[in-house]
Amino acid sequence: MKVPLSKRIKKRWRAWLRIVHRDAGYLIVGLTVIYAASGIALNHLEEWGDIETVEEVREVQLSLVGQTGDEIAEEVAQLLSVEGELISKEQLGPMVTLAFPDREVVIDIDTGLASETKRERRFVIGALMWLHRARGKKAWKYFSDVFAIFLILMAVSGMFMLKGKKGFWGRGMFLVGLGIAIPVAYIYLVGS
Repeated sequence: MKVPLSKRIKKRWRAWLRIVHRDAGYLIVGLTVIYAASGIALNHLEEWGDIETVEEVREVQLSLVGQTGDEIAEEVAQLLSVEGELISKEQLGPMVTLAFPDREVVIDIDTGLASETKRERRFVIGALMWLHRARGKKAWKYFSDVFAIFLILMAVSGMFMLKGKKGFWGRGMFLVGLGIAIPVAYIYLVGS
């Protein structure tokens, strides 16, 4: 006598759970490594500094006799081969700060000395950190949400794949409890 499909599926739910867990795991392994590596870098910005970009600083002497702020900005753009338009211009006393898309230039009007700071995103880690921060990237934000859902799926399905002493109702519930207790204890002890 043939067993109905619903009963076969119900009987083998752990097998199905292992299949889903395995395939979802293969699907997200690359994303997990990328998010983990960029997350570590973001966690250590204070110790490591800005490893997302390479900063190049140089000083240039300008001749500013009788020039206005707009003329200074034009001269700086030509002298430094700046591509893109001036984003902002601020003056605080004798110091003028010009912001361009890829650099910032601070000019001392009294001396004519311009200090240029050019920033360029590092090829690999810069791109990964840019992706990790989903701000301003609407499509990537939703993709990140789907990835987070997959991580939740992996965590929950992993809890119920095994039965007995090695399963959730054995040592699993204690380890899950510990995993919850660590951040709760940190929040309680250190504060939020």
